[in-house]
Amino acid sequence: GKIDRKALPAIAASGEDAGFEAPQTDAERRLAAIWRELLGKDRVGRGDNFFELGGDSLLATRLVGKIHQACGVELSVLSVYTMPVLSAMARSMAQPAPRADGLVLALNGTREGTPLFCIPGAEGSPVTFHELATRLEGVRPVFALAYPGMAGDEAPMATVEDTARRLLAEVRRVRPAGPYRLAGFCVGGLVAHAMAKELEAGGEDVRCLLLDAQLLPERFMASELYALCLYMVMNGMPAQAVAGLDGVRELDSLMQMAKAPAPGFEPVISLERLAAMDTDGRIVTLHAECTGRGWLGGMSLARLKGGFKVFLANMRASYRYRPLPTARPLPFLRAAENPEDPLYDPMSPWKGQPGLADVRDVAASHLTILHAPALDAVLDACARELA
Repeated sequence: GKIDRKALPAIAASGEDAGFEAPQTDAERRLAAIWRELLGKDRVGRGDNFFELGGDSLLATRLVGKIHQACGVELSVLSVYTMPVLSAMARSMAQPAPRADGLVLALNGTREGTPLFCIPGAEGSPVTFHELATRLEGVRPVFALAYPGMAGDEAPMATVEDTARRLLAEVRRVRPAGPYRLAGFCVGGLVAHAMAKELEAGGEDVRCLLLDAQLLPERFMASELYALCLYMVMNGMPAQAVAGLDGVRELDSLMQMAKAPAPGFEPVISLERLAAMDTDGRIVTLHAECTGRGWLGGMSLARLKGGFKVFLANMRASYRYRPLPTARPLPFLRAAENPEDPLYDPMSPWKGQPGLADVRDVAASHLTILHAPALDAVLDACARELA
């Protein structure tokens, strides 16, 4: 089937390295200097690709933070993925980044084939699916769906069912008729399930893949302070940046998953100080501390506030959602290397009724299941279950 590409933003071509060519413009030279520092390279050319030089998702977040510090330009982390070549990235610094039309964002440039619509985790980052979309280039179009309210222009949805209906309206605007193929990661798996149920009830041809659609322990959301710390960590803040966070029993699993900081790392603020503030004060303070260190990838304060509201709404809605069986059990790829939690069963939403999910374990953690080498298992499942 074909997609109405007029309803979607253009994707910048990545280009190919045809031999070294020195940076030519002032923007290219400034950007190349940042790349050299981040990637430890002696030489960076205008045709070089950030990821081919050793960049990864963490470095992409640090890159946009350093660009904001050095150049005063706000790029999104997604811009790094869609424009990874230095010359294209430098051009994007001189003009507004392309916006998604509505809540649908194209992640690759493929035009033919049955599209795959991907629903991200509660924090709403489409970057989660970048490697998947890249590997499916030339195979099928891949799109990410953004949650309503991420830009702060509307209220977040209150229930999983409301979110599903809203996202389906966006999907149908791009693809009016099926077949429909969905993939949902983390909390996005619950939304994908609700979308599949809605499409199935309407007689549509729909298939859905659940990608480690396990829920975080509800105690992580015991307070807005804990939820905010979790959201900040998901967006690039080291968990150890908040002194005292490692002593919070409710967040012990989060600290197990967090990467160890570099030697000599010092916290920038205490949990006690944050606890004395209201939510708005916490967000403003953490934003200032993190952006000054390049941890949030240039995320604006307005974006941080809007994103946190969506994250809270998504998590609270997910704990209330009770999946019902679809026509056949949905394939569920479960990350088998997540930290064990004796106090909580992350699969609990899928155990309410028999026949909800066909669970298959993948040698990965929640944070690595959509990255190589575990990504091969995801691609195999896409080919087998979402044909």
